[in-house]
Amino acid sequence: MSSHHIVRDEQEPALLLLEASEHPSESILSLLEWSPTVVVASTCLANVLAWGIKVDVVIGPKSEEHPLREALQEQYPVQLLCFEKPNYLEDAINYLLARKHKALNCIGGTINYQEPPPFEGLMQIVHLTDSFKAFWVADGHYEKWWRQGVLLAFEASPETQIQGLQNLGNGQWKTEADQLIHIRQPQGFWIKEPISI
Repeated sequence: MSSHHIVRDEQEPALLLLEASEHPSESILSLLEWSPTVVVASTCLANVLAWGIKVDVVIGPKSEEHPLREALQEQYPVQLLCFEKPNYLEDAINYLLARKHKALNCIGGTINYQEPPPFEGLMQIVHLTDSFKAFWVADGHYEKWWRQGVLLAFEASPETQIQGLQNLGNGQWKTEADQLIHIRQPQGFWIKEPISI
């Protein structure tokens, strides 16, 4: 009997590529190992296709529908979603929610860290860049073991309870020792963690 188990697509976080370099990063390659549903913005499709991976969904403007279909001929089956003015993040989330996805790893693009994420409570979004990952702590309670000197970023309110972090100002914090860090706030908040330590 095999030790592998079958996971339905919507149980794994989908992968949304809003930016793509000529070669995939190690973090992208590790996410692709889980065979996620791959959603790509048309603005970075050429680089993603050069990686030689299977793309499931492409989002683009209606004005580019014909060239996109031609570029995707070897990717079929693939879903092409075209809009007059695409909002790549929101369009991807709408598509994924309709297919019962609950989590999304988003590469590139911009997210407003001063506000709750789009579709709060319906989908867990992790925003990844080359240097950090950011995610929404919906219940306002963050707890994680970190080694001394790690930089984290989040906005504290006057009610925030913090253990194990030194305030560097401007929403920047540094761990004081090798220890479990505790952050409690009465509302949710975005936190940025380093990707490689």
